[in-house]
Amino acid sequence: MGWRGPTRGPGPQLLAVALVAVLIVLATSTYIVIAWAEYADRPPGRPIVIWAPTRLDEDSWRLTIADEDAVTALRYWQVVVQDDASNEVLAGPEPLRDGYILSADSATVTFVDLTRPGFLNSGDYFEVHGIPAGMTYRVSLVWWPTGDVVRTGTVPR
Repeated sequence: MGWRGPTRGPGPQLLAVALVAVLIVLATSTYIVIAWAEYADRPPGRPIVIWAPTRLDEDSWRLTIADEDAVTALRYWQVVVQDDASNEVLAGPEPLRDGYILSADSATVTFVDLTRPGFLNSGDYFEVHGIPAGMTYRVSLVWWPTGDVVRTGTVPR
């Protein structure tokens, strides 16, 4: 018995092993893609936001986002405007979006998404106009997944 020459192809056992290996790779890839998609849609942990208040004129303020530790989508934020003396909620909570305008008594709060559309990050700002004489408003940035107030700015007349 000597050499019998070339064979016709892989045997059925080798084909079965190759098929199982391909199925394992496909199943693992599918699992990773599904797990990533579910994780990517979850809100990140509560970020830290620092803002710098600037008086524009007698009855107007600008609250500029000076720094944040995580750039996050606007859909995770809400804004609340309160009377600082009575804690009465004058407006909100409302979801944040570019061009957002919220009315509180005679004042308006506007959000401008300046630097990276759809995300809260450094350079974006709130403007509060029309604060009545003798009033002080509190503008709070709320992390909606937990309801935590992340930053509050007091704007007096």
